[in-house]
Amino acid sequence: MFEVTGGGQRWAVRCFLREVTTQQQRYAAISAHLQQNPLACIVPFVYLEEGIRVRGKWYPILKMQWATETRLDTYIEDHLDEPATLARLAEQWFDLCGVLRRAHGARRLPAWQHRRRRGRSDQAARL
Repeated sequence: MFEVTGGGQRWAVRCFLREVTTQQQRYAAISAHLQQNPLACIVPFVYLEEGIRVRGKWYPILKMQWATETRLDTYIEDHLDEPATLARLAEQWFDLCGVLRRAHGARRLPAWQHRRRRGRSDQAARL
C-alpha cells in the first residue's frame, strides 16, 4: 500500500504492476459488490482498471481512504496486559467474521492480512 494525497484527502493505494488476472477480477467483483452492498466492517474501496499509467501502459489499482487507526498487531502488543480489552477485541473479531459470512462474501473476499485490520478500543473492528 502507498499513501497518496490529493484533493485535500489521504488515500491508500495498492498498485497491480504485474498481471494476475484472477486476483484483479476478484477485486473488481468485490469492489462492485461492496459499492452496492456496503458493510460497516470494511473500509470502502474502489477498483480502478485504469488506475495508474507507467511508461504509457495502464495498470489497475485499489483506492481507499487512508485509515489512521492502529494496526491489529500493534494494538494487541499495546494491550497485552489488558485481558478485558483483548477479550472485547476477540468478540469484535468474532462478530466481524459473522457479518462477512452473512454477507455471503467471505469466500470471495481477498486474504486480509493482520496489518490491514484497523480500529480503536472505542470502535468496532474494520478491515
